[in-house]
Amino acid sequence: MGFILALTDLRVGPYSIIGIVMLMISISIILNWELRWRQPRKIITGGTYSKVRHPFLSGLLLALYSVPTIFNSLPSLTIAITATFMIYYGTLQEEKELVNKYHNYRIYMEQVKYRFIPHII
Repeated sequence: MGFILALTDLRVGPYSIIGIVMLMISISIILNWELRWRQPRKIITGGTYSKVRHPFLSGLLLALYSVPTIFNSLPSLTIAITATFMIYYGTLQEEKELVNKYHNYRIYMEQVKYRFIPHII
């Protein structure tokens, strides 16, 4: 593990800031695409959707938190935490739209209590 950290520059510089901005923009694009352009025809309730309402975003969050865990990087952890708030806010907006669009989405929300991680959130 030490050799990986030796090969990794954890200093925050101009390129790090650019990377952070790019990541935040990409998350905004993903959320905007999910909220505005993707038009599902019905509510999917099987498979992982029977455990959490947003399994794709669960995977994204897992990936975001894996980077600071692997590299012991405080800047990466800061990005992951910021992205978590952005993703959470995006799902609140998305779920409002889904409740308005699909009358049975509220029932689905009552059946599947968790957005991202079963028994946690």
